[in-house]
Amino acid sequence: NFINAYLDRMNPCIQTHNGYIDKYIGDAIMALFPEDPTDAIRASIAMNLAVSEYNSGRIKKNYKPIKVGFGIHFGSLMLGIIGTSNRMDGTVISDSVNLAARLEGLTKEYKVNIIVSENVIKQIKNQNEFHFRLLDKVQVKGKQTKVTVYQIYDGLSESEILAIDSIKSDFEKGFHAYHNGDFKEAEISFQKTLYILPNDFPSELYLKRCQEKNK
Repeated sequence: NFINAYLDRMNPCIQTHNGYIDKYIGDAIMALFPEDPTDAIRASIAMNLAVSEYNSGRIKKNYKPIKVGFGIHFGSLMLGIIGTSNRMDGTVISDSVNLAARLEGLTKEYKVNIIVSENVIKQIKNQNEFHFRLLDKVQVKGKQTKVTVYQIYDGLSESEILAIDSIKSDFEKGFHAYHNGDFKEAEISFQKTLYILPNDFPSELYLKRCQEKNK
């Protein structure tokens, strides 16, 4: 009942933004957005807001609030039918699908709602439409080179968006310093972001990494 109630709130967000659902994987939804990858971003933001509203009702009923994470990647894929004469399924086979799934998993590690690949960011025609920041360069399973990923932080409260905006410049300065091997400079940047926004978990994560590198 819980999963069905959750999915019932998520589906309209996908359909409204030109997406369609390929399959349900337990409590996860795999959706495709063939027209424009920014439709996937808009749908994720809408789903995040729908979850916030859903949680308000759950809290009133003394139920635990839930958290969700979205991974988005842009790339080519193959859509078709697989199976045998006894059972067939429509499905998508693609490295792009695998990477999107990996990014969804990273939302738990970084404690953020929406993570997208650099491929998605490059497809955004109006860069001012969304709030996003560089998050990390990650080595995902099946990839030989690191993938640059970003956090989309629309869908949070207005105060949270403004707070992340206020540290974005210093955070990305620390990001570049860290990935260029200047861990002392990076540590200074992340100390600054945490002074301004003490509960920013990605900054905490980077600061811990810097301190380990600087020992």
